[in-house]
Amino acid sequence: MDVDIDRFQERELYGFGQNACGELGLGDTLERHTPTLSQTSRGKDIVGVTAGNELTAVLTNTGEVYSCGYNSEGQCGIGEIDETVPEMVPSLTKVTLREPSFRPAGRVSLVHSGNGSEHLVVVTEEGELQTCGRNNSGQLGHGEVGKGYSLPRPVAGFAGYRVTKVACSYSHTVVVTDDDRTWTFGGNGYGQLGHGDHSSRSAPAALACFQGLGVLSVACGVYHTVVSVASGGLYSFGKNDHGQLGLEGGESRFTPVQHRACTSVVEQLACGYYHTVALSRAGEVVAFGRNDYGQLGLGHRESTWQGGQVPDLAGLRIIQVACGSYHTISLDDEGRVYPFGRNNHGQLGTGTREDACRPCFVEGLSQSFVCQVAAGFYHTLCLTGPPLERKAGHGSAFVVRDSKSLSSDLYRLLNNPSQSDVTFTVEGKVVYGHRCILGARCEPLGRMLDGPMREACSGGGSIPMPNHRHAVFLAFLEYIYTDKVIALGADSLDLEFCLDLMDLSDQYLMGSLKRLCEDSVLRNITVKPR
Repeated sequence: MDVDIDRFQERELYGFGQNACGELGLGDTLERHTPTLSQTSRGKDIVGVTAGNELTAVLTNTGEVYSCGYNSEGQCGIGEIDETVPEMVPSLTKVTLREPSFRPAGRVSLVHSGNGSEHLVVVTEEGELQTCGRNNSGQLGHGEVGKGYSLPRPVAGFAGYRVTKVACSYSHTVVVTDDDRTWTFGGNGYGQLGHGDHSSRSAPAALACFQGLGVLSVACGVYHTVVSVASGGLYSFGKNDHGQLGLEGGESRFTPVQHRACTSVVEQLACGYYHTVALSRAGEVVAFGRNDYGQLGLGHRESTWQGGQVPDLAGLRIIQVACGSYHTISLDDEGRVYPFGRNNHGQLGTGTREDACRPCFVEGLSQSFVCQVAAGFYHTLCLTGPPLERKAGHGSAFVVRDSKSLSSDLYRLLNNPSQSDVTFTVEGKVVYGHRCILGARCEPLGRMLDGPMREACSGGGSIPMPNHRHAVFLAFLEYIYTDKVIALGADSLDLEFCLDLMDLSDQYLMGSLKRLCEDSVLRNITVKPR
């Protein structure tokens, strides 16, 4: 791909598809058939995005949540529903968490909605779960049915637990906690809660069968649930009328059933209303279930419980999948987006309203690097900009932010003019630094700042760095500030970049960074058999 990625540029949010309630965040209610930039997303330092039924929510690097779209049940989480807070919110609006009585509300690290969800789920840095919106089946988990909330409210059933993963659809919610327990609550007419009956739950109830298996990912269709585990393979339960469980027969399953044909490690799961998509650790995409709009990407419209690898994606390294109700979005490691399925509102972003039975390429994003995708009922969202650090199980509907730490706090100072007291000029671009951090972390650089570079610093000038590439120097500073370089963990390594960074680390006696570069090179060497 010929796109030049500035890993420190501002991320931007593009949307396309249905916009009847302002869910694209464009300030109006006109649908779009090609990617359109949300101006209201600018300046918010977005690190992720999620989508529900005509609902969009984004998470910023400072742990704030903004939402827009359909708000009839308070699912935008912005306050009471009255004449001052409309049912349609066409621009991104800040969400305020309810503060627990014993401490201030924490910053958000994860926010989630699902393909048909009319409720919003957020998780704070402390692992506390809060929910708001529609509650007709107890899907908010507050122990009651019918009464919804227009501001996120802590779920008392998780007091003392730390929530790590969430998934939801129209009427049910699934939660994983750090003690390896999986919990479900909400509607259960087809066994989608997995407890062996069809009784709904308005408070969290644990599924004992998954404890100790190491849950990697969870996802929800409108009436079904799928779970993948660390040892490989996946489990499914709920409605199966289109084969969305990946099981033969068509009858619903009221307890989790292991998918015998799938034995690979599934890093991420995504569900439409009646179809399921599994992304393996090797980057392979397998789909099964309802297929009348081509949402399985198999080149035909026949539903199937057996599923199969999406053939047109076989030559790509897919890193994320997302599902709207009847369409699927896939993202590869080069930041390219490949949608397929229903396109009645332009949710595939191809400029038409024609359905696609095979993956197609979104030309409108060809000059951008897409780092995350999300899909709502009939709309699609693409976040462009520097790659995000990914974690197993965090899929298209997940928005993930690292927990607060010294490393994450220092990362926000990286190339940030705030309180900067030294600047460098690299390939004609200004790079901002902080003398106390640079000197403490890199002794040779500290000595130079106190010696040969001192005059330029004291005079308010910028220190020229003529022998370095801009991207390499920024990565060098990234390691100084955070002890890591995100680009070195990429599946497709830029060897020239890595070798230049290794030379720079050698020049400034940063042995640990040099070893990190060496390890990255070794990981990306493929030895072909004779």
